[in-house]
This record gives sequence, structure tokens and C-alpha cells, in this order.
Amino acid sequence: MLNWVRGKVSLNKRRLQEGDYDLDLSYVGDSIIAMGYPASGFESLYRNDFSVVRRFLNERHGDKYWVYNLCSERSYDKSAFDGRVNCYPFEDHNPPKFDMIRQFCNHAKEFLDKDPLNIVVVHCKAGKGRTGVMIGALLVHIRRFPHASEALQFYGRKRTHDNKGVTIPSQRRYVFYYEQFLQLGLPLQDPFVASPARVTKVVFKNVPKKFFTRSLHIIFKSIPGDPKVEINSNDLKIVPDKDHEHKTLTFDFGDKLPMYSGDFRIAAVKGGTNIWYMWFNSQFILPEEEFTKPDIDKIFKDKTFPDDFIMAVYSTK
Repeated sequence: MLNWVRGKVSLNKRRLQEGDYDLDLSYVGDSIIAMGYPASGFESLYRNDFSVVRRFLNERHGDKYWVYNLCSERSYDKSAFDGRVNCYPFEDHNPPKFDMIRQFCNHAKEFLDKDPLNIVVVHCKAGKGRTGVMIGALLVHIRRFPHASEALQFYGRKRTHDNKGVTIPSQRRYVFYYEQFLQLGLPLQDPFVASPARVTKVVFKNVPKKFFTRSLHIIFKSIPGDPKVEINSNDLKIVPDKDHEHKTLTFDFGDKLPMYSGDFRIAAVKGGTNIWYMWFNSQFILPEEEFTKPDIDKIFKDKTFPDDFIMAVYSTK
């Protein structure tokens, strides 16, 4: 009965069902495992039971595994897996700080290189989106795949039944950022400081009529864990230029926004609710970029937005 419940919670994810084991856990190649959170207490009734996960890993891999916990909302003592635990916490449905990807990949590769039998075990809560960001980047980092697109496709096939591994647009974008990072030959070791950029203009095209209102505004926000930056277009007295004929809203900031180094979010907000948003890293943002509906968080599956919806971002460095 409990395995039936756990299977329902797993949804589209592949489970390991061998012998006495029925776990929300998938091998992504020979040296990487993706899994759901190893829970204790009541939560273990519908998620992976910590004691069973630990027994499985010890039986299969002895002391040759290292666990990476990506949850920001929960944790456990590192002694749980005999001290072989690193935490890289970030929020669900969001990318991590870019430099966290670099730190994770460096540590995981160093561990894998020590012994050909070593294996890394990566989990968040559900063990899908956040887990896929880090595993996708690692697959590129260890040169299992040359491109982020191939790494993400491979992860999707190995972790899910429907090939939908990492679906949040900004999470996927950060894996592509990491591919660029490696191609540019930027420093793998500390410290990595992103080159600063200033956003000068944001344009929304083919906007649904209901958003042509003064209550729609933009908020720039840094990623949690970075020095806090939150700037509201209303506070800067930036009123969008409305072109009703072409269904376009233009927020022209000029030089009113600061030069910023690192990760930041641009969100369109109405009535205190984020309607759509995207995460960026200043190192990789281009002077002029256009993003279509599938690239934009929260609305990429929203049928009330037209397929030709566009968000254009202009910046200087």
C-alpha cells in the first residue's frame, strides 16, 4: 500500500524497483544518481524512507558515494550519511546562484576522479527540477556531453517516463549559462566574480489587453543569498509606454538602474503577484536579447498568453 502511495507521489519520475527496494531514485549514467528527498517520520510514508535509502546506498556502493542536498526548505545532519553530505540549497522552481553550480561541479568531479567506483547522489525535494539543473551542468562539466541541450535531454530520459526532466525555463537557462562558462574558459576555482551589467530597457510585445494598466510594474531582485537588491519601477517613477496598436509595453530605465554583478530577476508584477519573470546572470546577459513564451517562467504553459508573446531585455556593460 505504501509503495502505491509513493508511486503516486513520484508522478512521471522513474523509480528503482529491484528486489525489496522501491525507491524514487534513478541512475543517470553509471556514476550519478538522482533521487527524491530521504525523509523521516510521517513524510517517509509517501517519500523515500531515509533508512531504506541509506541501506540501499551502503549495500550497492559502500563508502564510495557522496550525497548533495539541494533543498532550501529542509535539511538533515551531515552525519546521516557518515559525513558524506554537501548542501547547496536553493529555492524550488528557481535556479541556484550561478557560482553555486561551479562549486558543486568542482566538488563532484573531484570526488568522482578519486575512484572509478565513486558515485554522486543528488536530491532536492521531488528530485527532478533542481536536481536536474545540477546534474545537467555536471554532465557538461565532466565532458559526458559537450552541450547543455544534450545533457538535459539525457537527464530527462533517465529520470522521467515522459522526458520532462527540467522544465522551468530559468533553470534550463542556467545549465546553458554553465556551458558558456566552460567554453569561455572562465576560472573554475575561487573566486569567480561575474562582470557587471546594467539593464536599460525592458519591452513586452503582444501583451494581453488586461495588462495594459498602471498597476503593472517591474521589480528587479537579486537571488537569495546575494547582497539584497530590490528595485521597483514605481519607486523610480518609470511609467510604461503603451502602444495599444502593437500590444507593446516599454519600460525605459535609461541609466537609473545600478550596475549589478551576479544573479538577478526581472519580474512583471500586478497587484502584488508575479505575473511572469526571468532570472539572469550579469556575466552572460547580452546587449539585446529577445525571449519567447517558452523562455519565460510562470507563463510558459499559460494558455491565456499568446504564443507570440515576447520579452526583450536591453543592457550595457
